Amino acid sequence: MFDREGNPLDPIYPFTLSDQMTSNLVESRTAYIEQLLFINRAMLATIDGILANSESPPIIIIQGDHGPGILTDYNSLENSCLYERYSILNAYHLPGVEKSSIPMDLSPVNSFRFIFNTYFGGDLELLPNRQYYSTSAHFYEFTEVTGQTGEACNSNSRGTP
Repeated sequence: MFDREGNPLDPIYPFTLSDQMTSNLVESRTAYIEQLLFINRAMLATIDGILANSESPPIIIIQGDHGPGILTDYNSLENSCLYERYSILNAYHLPGVEKSSIPMDLSPVNSFRFIFNTYFGGDLELLPNRQYYSTSAHFYEFTEVTGQTGEACNSNSRGTP
């Protein structure tokens, strides 16, 4: 965990694999934004460095595997904001590729398939984009939520402001 300047934070609560940083939604959201400000600057500097120092135009993929999770109830699908959890960053720098040829719904499961097909003459079929949810108590029991993740939620879905 970092502040907006990249200084490490020593939170008073234990770090867990759950993304909720505190039991207070406002504090969690603020902490997430602070980290995001630092990470965004660091990523932009990294990308600028890659572009400036590459002998040939590089392929750059920046992906997140999930959204913040601040509105996720790890014990209840019904009390979770799927939109917030399943919205991800999926950005590509693909030199020489027309933007219109990149599928709008290209997800991480297909990123490398698309790149191998486009740049290296591959013939890999794109896989269906599917999404699954599991609770902390039953981590390996998956419920498919494909098609249920597009509706935005309000912050009151967890009973907090």
